[in-house]
Amino acid sequence: MMRERIKWLMTFRVAFVLVMGATGAALQSVYHDPIAAELIFLLKAGIGFSLIAIPSFYFLKNSRAISIHAWTQIIWDIGYTSALVYVTGGLYSTFIMLYAIHILLTASVFLSRGALVAGAISALSLISVGIFQVGKQIYLEPNLFSRSLFSASALLLFGAFVAFLFKNREQLAKNLEKTSADLKGLNDLHSAIVDHVPSGILYSDAHANVQLMNQAALQILERSYVGENLKRSNIEFLIKSDGRFESDFKSEKSQKIIGHHLTKLPNGGWVIVFQDVTQIRELETKVQLQDKLASVGQLAAGIAHEIRNPLASLSGSIQLLKSEMSIKESSDKLMKIVLRETDRLDHLLQSFLNYAKPSHLQLERINVSEFVDEILSLIKNQPAIQSHKISIKTSIDKNLFCFVDPRHLKQIFWNLIKNSIEAIRESGEILIKASERDHDGEAMIVFSVEDTGAGISKEILDKVFDPFFSTKDSGTGLGLALVYQLVKSHSGQMGVESEPTRGTKFWFALLKDGPAEERSLSAASGG
Repeated sequence: MMRERIKWLMTFRVAFVLVMGATGAALQSVYHDPIAAELIFLLKAGIGFSLIAIPSFYFLKNSRAISIHAWTQIIWDIGYTSALVYVTGGLYSTFIMLYAIHILLTASVFLSRGALVAGAISALSLISVGIFQVGKQIYLEPNLFSRSLFSASALLLFGAFVAFLFKNREQLAKNLEKTSADLKGLNDLHSAIVDHVPSGILYSDAHANVQLMNQAALQILERSYVGENLKRSNIEFLIKSDGRFESDFKSEKSQKIIGHHLTKLPNGGWVIVFQDVTQIRELETKVQLQDKLASVGQLAAGIAHEIRNPLASLSGSIQLLKSEMSIKESSDKLMKIVLRETDRLDHLLQSFLNYAKPSHLQLERINVSEFVDEILSLIKNQPAIQSHKISIKTSIDKNLFCFVDPRHLKQIFWNLIKNSIEAIRESGEILIKASERDHDGEAMIVFSVEDTGAGISKEILDKVFDPFFSTKDSGTGLGLALVYQLVKSHSGQMGVESEPTRGTKFWFALLKDGPAEERSLSAASGG
C-alpha cells in the first residue's frame, strides 16, 4: 500500500517539473524573455533527481529501505520548493503554496506523523528563505518579518490540521481493517461450515431461482442448479411446505431417496436442507429382514423339533405294517402315499432347521469355475432341463479361487438355478458369472445367476427374501430366505434385479479369503 502512495509522490514531482518547464518555454516563446539560469538549473536538478529516484525505488524490497527512500524524496522536494521560492521572489513567491501540497503528499504516505514533520520542516524552510532573502536583520523589516512568521505559522497549523484529519482517518482505517478482518473470518467460517456439512444446502430467491449450493448438494444432486428455476427443474419435489419429506430422485447415473426440509426466509427466499438417505433406508430394510429371519428361525426350530419325532414314528410304523402284513393293492397304494407325504414333510422340516440354524462354516479353497461346472453336471440331468429348451452358460475365469464353505455355496447355487429354471416357461437361457472386484480395500468374488424368464414385478421384488413368501403354489417360501441367510453367514451381500418379461438377475458377493473370524476358526481346527 505504501509503495502505491510513494508512486503518486514521484508522479507529482515529475508532472510539476514538466509543467514548469513547459510553462517557461511557452512564456519565452511569447514574450521572448530568456528563462533565468537559476530556474533552468532547478529544472535540470528536478529531472535529474527523478531519474535517480524512480529506478532505484523499484529495486527496494524491505519496508525500512522504502521508508528511508520516501523520506529522502520528501526532504528533497521541500528543499527544492524552498530553492524555487527563493529564486522567484522569496516570501512573496507564488510557489509558497507548494509547501501545503508537500504536507498533503507526505500525510498520504506517512499519515498524521508525516503531516506534522512535513509542516515543521516546511515552516523552518520558509523562515530560512526569508533570512537568506534579507539577511539576519529580517526582524528590522516589519512587513517581511510578520509575513515570514505568519506564513510559517500557517504551515505549522495546516500541518497540524492535516495530521488531525489523518489521525481520524487512521482510526477509521484501523476500525475498518478490524471490521474487515472480522467479516472475513466470519465469512470464512460460514463458508467452511456450509461447504463441509454432510447435508446438502440450497438457497433460492423468492422467485425460486437457485442462488447457492454447497459441495454436499452438488454431490447429492450430481450437478449444479445455480441460475436455474426450481419450479422448472427435475428437483421441483424439494419445494414443499414446512416439514420433513422423503422423495425419489432419479439422476443420469443413479436413483436415490432424498430426505429434505424447506424453510422460508423473511426476504421470501427458501433454504432447503437435504440428505441422501438411500443407504439408510436400504440398511433399515435389511435390519427388518434380519429381524423377520431371526423370529421365523426361532419359530421354525421349535416347530421342526416338535413335529419331526412323531413324524418319524408315523413313517416307521407305516413301513413296519407294510412289511409284516399282507395288504390289498388299494391299501398298499394308500401306504405309499402316506410314506411319500411323510418324506415331503421331513424334507420341509429339514429346510426349517437349515434355515433356523445354519451349520458352522468349514472354509475351503475352491476353484470357482470347476465348482460351478460340477453343480451344473448334476442340474443338467434334471427333468425340467430336459423337458424344456434351456441353455445354461457360464462366464468365469478358469483361475478364479476363493475360500467358502462348499456345502453352503452348493446350496446357494442349487436354489438360485432351480428358481431360474422354474421361471423359464418353455425355452430360455441361464447365464452364470463370477468375477473378482475390490470393495473398500477387500477382494470380493461377485457371483450372479441371470435368466431370461418371466421376471418379477416391482411390487413383490422387495419381498423375495422374506421367509414363507412364495408365488408358487407348491413353494414353501424358504428357498431364497435360506440363500440369503447362507450369504450373510459368509459376511456377504446379496441383491436382485428384475423386470417383468425381461428376466431376473440374482447376485451375491463373498469375501475372496472368507470371513476373518471363520478363517481363524478354520485355521485353529486344521480345516
